[in-house]
Amino acid sequence: MIKKTIDFFKKYGTWIILAVNICVLAVIIITDEDFSKGFIALEKLSPFMMVMCFAVFALTFVFEGLQFYYITRMFGTKFPLGASIHAIIVERYYSAITPTCIGGQPALMFYLMHRGVPGPEAASAMSLRFILYQFTLVAGLLALFVLMPIIGISINAVMMTALIVGTLVAAAVPLVILLFAIFPKISYKGIRLISDLAYKLRITKDADKLYDKVTDTVMMYSRSMKRLRFRYTVVVIFFAIAQFATIMSMPYLASYACSVEIPYIESFSYTLILNTAVAYMPTPGASGAAEGAFFTLFKDMIPAASIMIVMLLWRLASYYFVIISGMIESGIMAISSAFKKHKKTA
Repeated sequence: MIKKTIDFFKKYGTWIILAVNICVLAVIIITDEDFSKGFIALEKLSPFMMVMCFAVFALTFVFEGLQFYYITRMFGTKFPLGASIHAIIVERYYSAITPTCIGGQPALMFYLMHRGVPGPEAASAMSLRFILYQFTLVAGLLALFVLMPIIGISINAVMMTALIVGTLVAAAVPLVILLFAIFPKISYKGIRLISDLAYKLRITKDADKLYDKVTDTVMMYSRSMKRLRFRYTVVVIFFAIAQFATIMSMPYLASYACSVEIPYIESFSYTLILNTAVAYMPTPGASGAAEGAFFTLFKDMIPAASIMIVMLLWRLASYYFVIISGMIESGIMAISSAFKKHKKTA
């Protein structure tokens, strides 16, 4: 029974997730008090700007692919730029359709090894890309906390709590790596203490296995950091910032496409709060939480008659577009693999 369920989800999982997300959006639309006005707002939607929203978000694939391309060059692995972008599309796709994005990293690892990248090199490249982006994200979040009182941004207690928790989680890996590099002995003791505490709280069944797993992961991250090269690192951070800025600008572009002008700085800040607050929600793509958070944060900035359309366009461009791109990429990979097998047997 369990095997049949797993096989069923493997075969129809993507379509089920798409259907669930569409249902969530439908519930939000139907229960919206200004539902009827939403159709009037559609008349103000610019087709050109709508297409531009998708085109701009597609740049995030390029920016992230460029990060991966230059990181692999640090390791002496000549991984083509086109293949790097394809790898990112695959990773984003599996992250989008799995709870808390757990499927992205294994999918990327499999893709890289399938393309001939050795396992240790692939793991190091993935680790380094993750670390550098986390540093960029944490820097942005710290700047947000400093600027919130200055630019007059206020959020409710629930969103603030989620933002603080999200920030702490995002900062955990860079912080542990820095502590490990500066105070290795204290770091080992800290990991042991956390492992024992997790065992006592029944979070893990074996404290020693958890300790070994965490220390191995931290060591891998630490070894990856040692392979940094200044010139390539600057380039990677530049593209990480470009990716970060593009993602955070999507609600602003969606609003502009709907002929709604909102302040860019406030929109950027609220989007950063939103993404951080819902990043670890257990549903694929933070479905439900992302839409609810959007309404909570942007309701005073976007007119009630337009907020539904803006939210839909934002989700279509920044989430469903990833799923559709991943499905196309997976289909191309499957056809290409089948063609190669047929060519070998012919």
